[in-house]
Amino acid sequence: MGRKILLVEDDRTTADFIMKGLAEHGHVGDHAANGRDGLFMATDGGYDAIILDRMLPGMDGLELLQQVIARDPDMPVILISGHIDVPTAMGALRTGAYDVLEKPYSNEQLVAAVERALERRRLIAENRQ
Repeated sequence: MGRKILLVEDDRTTADFIMKGLAEHGHVGDHAANGRDGLFMATDGGYDAIILDRMLPGMDGLELLQQVIARDPDMPVILISGHIDVPTAMGALRTGAYDVLEKPYSNEQLVAAVERALERRRLIAENRQ
């Protein structure tokens, strides 16, 4: 069963590639091209997971990650980046990102990370009941 995924990515070619991969695996995706729109959509859109680029116009991806996790600590967020070092990746994971993927990656890798994150969120919700 497909889930509702928010993609926050400023590069249109990358966004189209990711959205196609999500659709091929039955997920419904929405796209924001900058951090400010991404934050608005993340807090208002009822998403099951978020794929978030590290470098964004309007608001840095790490700042957006902090704000999303502050509002919903269980929100699965996959951080993607073309340029990320180990301390930044570790900081993102400590902040609450589920996973960090460095570009280039395949759509299969990204979708697998999203599906693992969704399963984790489902298990957390189940354990709370």
